[in-house]
Amino acid sequence: MKKKNKGEENDILYNGDVEYVHIGQALLAHLIDVFMLIGIWALMYFSICYPVTVNNASVKKANQYLSDVESSLRLDIDKDAEWKEKEEIIQNFYFVEYSDEIKEWYLTNTVYDGISVTAYYNIRVLGLTFEPGSAYEGTGLYQYVRNEDGSWNVDVLGEMIVPEDELSGRGKRNLNQLYTDGIKGCLYMLQDMDPDYLAATRLVKSSALYGSAASFSFVYLLLFALLPLLLPNKASVGQAVLGFGVCTKRGYLAHWYQIEGRALLGMIPLFFGAYLFDPYSVVILIVLPVFLNFLYPLFTGKRQTLLDTVFGLRVIINQESTVYKNELDKKIADKNVIPSYKDPDYVTTLAATETMGTPEDDLNN
Repeated sequence: MKKKNKGEENDILYNGDVEYVHIGQALLAHLIDVFMLIGIWALMYFSICYPVTVNNASVKKANQYLSDVESSLRLDIDKDAEWKEKEEIIQNFYFVEYSDEIKEWYLTNTVYDGISVTAYYNIRVLGLTFEPGSAYEGTGLYQYVRNEDGSWNVDVLGEMIVPEDELSGRGKRNLNQLYTDGIKGCLYMLQDMDPDYLAATRLVKSSALYGSAASFSFVYLLLFALLPLLLPNKASVGQAVLGFGVCTKRGYLAHWYQIEGRALLGMIPLFFGAYLFDPYSVVILIVLPVFLNFLYPLFTGKRQTLLDTVFGLRVIINQESTVYKNELDKKIADKNVIPSYKDPDYVTTLAATETMGTPEDDLNN
């Protein structure tokens, strides 16, 4: 039976001349990568992509149209304005400017079919229920007006449960937020009822999303797909800053396809998060993957992030490591090493045997 040499297991030669980083060092390198990605992405977007998109003739025209429409309806009111002013603007939108359109779009052949614009206002703006019951009196701010028989009248504007001058500070903030949301609701309704407004909104949003996704893709691929191929031991920028690199699980030079595979797999959720760029997408597609990758070593005790583990990579300290291209290179290097003997008696004996022509192996018998 073949005896396994030191450094071999199942006939696989491992490179023992590499020094792996500690968990804290690996996480620090990952944090540097994340902050560099965010910082350079933001810099590139706001210095290049954003100015290019907003100054595009079509985008400027679309922005101007949106501004004109919102200004004419006073929907561009500051969110900190008085709630009564917001109430007036919303009621003008519902009962004057777009009363017929609301009937056509929302009160015909829908779940609200046949109800009045006032009843719809009570539901959409004041937050009252579609079918009020005796056990339900409102949202905490408004309630339906009662008829003489005690039933609720859905076709009359809801009334405040507590007069404004008796509201607490929190109640006043909730009241102001109610009408701020009502203004936002009007803007969303415009996208349904005004095709030109919808087209302009889509153009402005898509240009911003394309700019965000393009700038992110460029920075990400630069940091994680291109530069590692040029840096010592295929390190990421964060690893290179700390003097680290990567190698395979056996301690040899990482392959290009491991680096590119890690970069592309990590990019997929982040790209869509950057493209959609709304709060939910950012949390689910950017923050969550980054933290899972970051926290993986803490839960597993390994010195690798999740992506490094998937692609068989280990993080090493460059100055304390000798990384060979493959097993053959290591075997050649091992055979070319001249031992350094410090024992004087052994050196004298070795010199004598060489003079006598005695095989060195006989010394060990």
